[in-house]
Amino acid sequence: MAQAWPTVCSTCQQVGCTCVKPVNSQPQRRTRRMYNRRWQRTRRQFLKDNPLCISCNARGNVRPAEEVDHVTPHKGDQGLFWDTANWQALCKRCHSRKTQREADTGKRVVVCGQPTTGKSTYVQKNFTAGDIVFDYDNLLAALLPGHTNKRANPSDLIGLIEGMREAAVVYANTSATTRNLWMIIANRKRAEVLAGRMNAQLIDLDGPTDEPPPQADI
Repeated sequence: MAQAWPTVCSTCQQVGCTCVKPVNSQPQRRTRRMYNRRWQRTRRQFLKDNPLCISCNARGNVRPAEEVDHVTPHKGDQGLFWDTANWQALCKRCHSRKTQREADTGKRVVVCGQPTTGKSTYVQKNFTAGDIVFDYDNLLAALLPGHTNKRANPSDLIGLIEGMREAAVVYANTSATTRNLWMIIANRKRAEVLAGRMNAQLIDLDGPTDEPPPQADI
């Protein structure tokens, strides 16, 4: 499995630095302490009483619930945190999507299809300025100026680009950024895996998709 791309310190711009990291604020520490043994015990009972994801069920799908979500974000408020009327059972995917929306993160889109389906063209027509586009061919062209034969991609760079792709997935899952992220992949199975990991919309240009294509912002 590819390793995550090294993280660069935002203070000194170096990898593996020894800078003193900022101490978490008191509200953050207080919020973490709320997820204690009492919460774990109560959470397990709530999921036992509510075994299905309420969001999936509303769309006619059946998926087991794995997370207890606070409908209204508690932000450290004890009343909202323990109010069971403010709880709902969700699967991990629906919970992550809701968390991303609340954090005002951008959309995640994985576009897949065979080489002749126009994946890059599709993204070019739908992305907006400031979006991040992960395109294997464009990365290879940047790494090897003058390389144009897509049928003879150098095998010694596969690990490097896979590592960069893994870094993009980590970024998508840990950064509450408003930037949209587009990932272009030919292999359908790999696209499904990555879309699931990033809670992304999957656009398959070889066939129908579960969701309508995203519209470009105006």
